[in-house]
Amino acid sequence: MRAIKIVASEEARQFVRQAGGLVFVWPRRSVANRLALTTLETSCEPPRDALDFRRFEAGGFLAFLHPSIQRLPRHLELQVRGWRRRRVAAYWNGLAYVM
Repeated sequence: MRAIKIVASEEARQFVRQAGGLVFVWPRRSVANRLALTTLETSCEPPRDALDFRRFEAGGFLAFLHPSIQRLPRHLELQVRGWRRRRVAAYWNGLAYVM
């Protein structure tokens, strides 16, 4: 398993640390009109299958990627999004969708 570079804004680092120091990332596939799009979902709460996720050191916190992500991005970007409901958003090589 090769390492990936995790690029997190300082705000995202603080958010994840305050939430326990863990962030989980998994793909979410949407299909509409024969067009499939895969985006990334995140949570600082461990999902039921958390033990299957792959672990990556992210400089002050741990990032976990779902095992269904076979081809890893060169870098995974993490930022805080939302005004009312603050959350971490993940970007695949800087994109909002998986290539």
